[in-house]
Amino acid sequence: MGILIGFLFISSVLNIPGQFRVLSQIWSHCPAKLISVTGGLMDHRPVPFFGTYLTSYQAGPFIYLILSLLSVFGGYFVWRRWQAGGR
Repeated sequence: MGILIGFLFISSVLNIPGQFRVLSQIWSHCPAKLISVTGGLMDHRPVPFFGTYLTSYQAGPFIYLILSLLSVFGGYFVWRRWQAGGR
């Protein structure tokens, strides 16, 4: 939990300039930047998504949904592998 709070704090303070296009666009999808007025709402760089282009506040929920599903399935397989079984 401390790592998450630290990441949220750092993402709300740190700013990556627009000249680093890819890194700046990835950083703008962090939760603190995505909900801020100057971050997600005013960022007009489109994100390609299955043949269409979405803005950052439209693509953010899809990105977090995909990441959470990958984390759940990855965690399940790690848990199945390392779960102590009864003998």
